[in-house]
Amino acid sequence: MARKQISKKTITFYEGDEELLEMILAAAKADKRNFSSFAIKALIEKVGAPDSDKEEKEAPSESKDALNGW
Repeated sequence: MARKQISKKTITFYEGDEELLEMILAAAKADKRNFSSFAIKALIEKVGAPDSDKEEKEAPSESKDALNGW
């Protein structure tokens, strides 16, 4: 069993997952990132960033124009 600690949280790779851990470490090294940075990047690419589904709403131009005189 191999463990990798990410800021007080432990990711556990069980028996048989050592190869997966080595693949992740090699990919992180090739990408010139540390383990946690690479893992977070990979998860964001796979499932999306938090709040990525929220659109930034811009005020309508009529509202902006009305406020210009204030």
